[in-house]
Amino acid sequence: MSHPFLGENVPGLYATEDRTRQRSDALLTAKIGGRNISDVILEHADDANLPIRPNICDIGCGQGRTTVRIARRYPLARVIALDGSPAMTAAARERASGLGVSVLTGDFHHLPLADHCLDLAVAVMCLYHSPTPAQAVSEITRTLRPGGTAILVTKAADSYREFADLLAGSGLDPGARDRPSLYENAGSENLPDLAEQGGLTVSRVEHETHTFTFADLMHTAAYLVTCPQYVLPSKLRDAAALSEALRKRLPDGAVTTTATITYVIGHP
Repeated sequence: MSHPFLGENVPGLYATEDRTRQRSDALLTAKIGGRNISDVILEHADDANLPIRPNICDIGCGQGRTTVRIARRYPLARVIALDGSPAMTAAARERASGLGVSVLTGDFHHLPLADHCLDLAVAVMCLYHSPTPAQAVSEITRTLRPGGTAILVTKAADSYREFADLLAGSGLDPGARDRPSLYENAGSENLPDLAEQGGLTVSRVEHETHTFTFADLMHTAAYLVTCPQYVLPSKLRDAAALSEALRKRLPDGAVTTTATITYVIGHP
């Protein structure tokens, strides 16, 4: 059986922006603890002693939220946003409109960038989609100039485990606890080693727990229907239908979950 979050399965997860937007919006409105990820990335970027006109690439840019923050922080930089999904690059292009960002669709195993051209490479919540993440890191290493910096960000494999418990306990997805984590292929537990295997010298690893409280089962369902690791009947792939099914099995109310965010800082 193919891994649900790797290889040929990945394009379907990002075929449109809708799922990603719903997922991120549900998380952001539920978040009650933990620093903003883009804020932390910018702090590490500021520590990188970038040149006045740095070349920066946001790899796996998604909707371009971090790209925009980088472009506004470093207005003299040449900023590139890259993602493997045309839907995501279209969203990033729209979000970064007017900021002079170059947007590319490409594979992070074969970056369409010259050797030693970047001062800073950022890869946020994307390397776990690679079947060979060390190879993807080696491409990042190839593009960095001597003295350049890579900021790699991921989550722990057991992040949001409370959701698996909820779905398994409800009987709607009895096997929810037993399936592979979205993050396990390049998660908090192994990303530092993968960075070293990819040719980076790791200078810092930082872990932080984020806490999320979803207001009720409808809010929870809005997030759960975007999660590909859960196996639900097709009729429950709509948030309203899933929340109704959950309320028949569980008391309605707030649901709290946690995730570990890990930042790996490395240099070629």
